[in-house]
Amino acid sequence: MKDELLNQIDEIVAELIKKNSIVTHDGRSGLYDSAISFLNSHGLIKNEINAYRYIINSPEIYNINEIGIREYLNENNRIKNLEITIKELTAINVDLQNKQLKRDVLFSTISFVVGAVITNIKDILILLEPILSFRIL
Repeated sequence: MKDELLNQIDEIVAELIKKNSIVTHDGRSGLYDSAISFLNSHGLIKNEINAYRYIINSPEIYNINEIGIREYLNENNRIKNLEITIKELTAINVDLQNKQLKRDVLFSTISFVVGAVITNIKDILILLEPILSFRIL
């Protein structure tokens, strides 16, 4: 964004905090209209019954008044980037948990089979004796 527009937004926010509303039909510049449009599109202000009068719609406007629009936009970008990073890390974590779960199921199955074979090895050898002796001959 241009510095002029950012400065205009800061001025509008300061005026909005002082007066609790803004009237836009009094022959202001296109830059002023762009700033109003930006604030309106981000849900920070809203039209009152009169189409030319805007009021505060979000408590974020007070935050913008304190830190300025530049810092607010930087903070929003940082928050969005952190949210994206959190989503990516969550996906990686779920993938790793799925792999670990598959390994746990595989090891449990192998352990069960090996335990069953070891516990019943004598019975298994008795059952296999006729088959093994037939093949040897």
